Amino acid sequence: MILSPRDETVEDGLTTAQGWPAYAQALRGTLRRSLDAGGIRELEISGLMVSTPPSGPDSTLRNGQQITAARAAELAIGMAGGDGPYCMLSHPGKLQIVSGWDGAIHLLLTAEAAARMLLPSTDDEALIIETRPGVLDVDEPAVDPVEEVADDAFWNSVAEAAADRLTLLCERWADGAHGSTWYRVTQDNVRLIASAVSPRSLICVAVAPDLRPDLDLTEHGFTAFAPSPQPGRLAHRFFACGSEDVEGTVASGFSLTLLESAFTSCAVVPDPDGVVRADWDRP
Repeated sequence: MILSPRDETVEDGLTTAQGWPAYAQALRGTLRRSLDAGGIRELEISGLMVSTPPSGPDSTLRNGQQITAARAAELAIGMAGGDGPYCMLSHPGKLQIVSGWDGAIHLLLTAEAAARMLLPSTDDEALIIETRPGVLDVDEPAVDPVEEVADDAFWNSVAEAAADRLTLLCERWADGAHGSTWYRVTQDNVRLIASAVSPRSLICVAVAPDLRPDLDLTEHGFTAFAPSPQPGRLAHRFFACGSEDVEGTVASGFSLTLLESAFTSCAVVPDPDGVVRADWDRP
């Protein structure tokens, strides 16, 4: 089921278009009615992508998290408007909600769910409802998956490294430039960090990394830090390969740089039941 704006100016301008509020209201109502018809009260987040600094409730979103149908509808509206964060919202065996393009949202339904949830076409001035055959989205498996688990043995090795060497740790909880949290690890804070990271996150550790400001950054993604990183959470700036404004960031005080090749180990945080359900490519 494809929900899209009837007004072409909304397709082009999204949230800046005059007709956006009416479309967003129609989209919200249609999503809520459809989810209610299917008896869906919660949906799970996966494939989270955070490309702009998250704020408010968005800052706590994580892969594997269950959110209410009402919250899912608001996330879908944000994706339709091009604001993000982006993700797949799913109810196993029934439904997947993904962002389309030009303001559209796609509801991918199993045959059983479609019998209950498909809504007829509408004469709403703001919204078009279309249906067509399709298939549920399946994520492509990682090419070089991280198979190590962030278990007690992993955290013990991090603590051992941090005893006498500078140790930086990245928790990548979502794709995108703003989907990571960085720490300087010490023996005193390693257990606190281990308890703070989220299930399904990718944990990567750099022991005694080369943080020179003059590394060759022209063909690499990298992360920049301020000098003399202190223990605990670190302010940072991430740059994908080919990013602009590198010089401006260095000038603003983020003069230490770390390439992904500096990681010495990586592991995936399991769910509370001990099972790893995230599939991350090795950096």
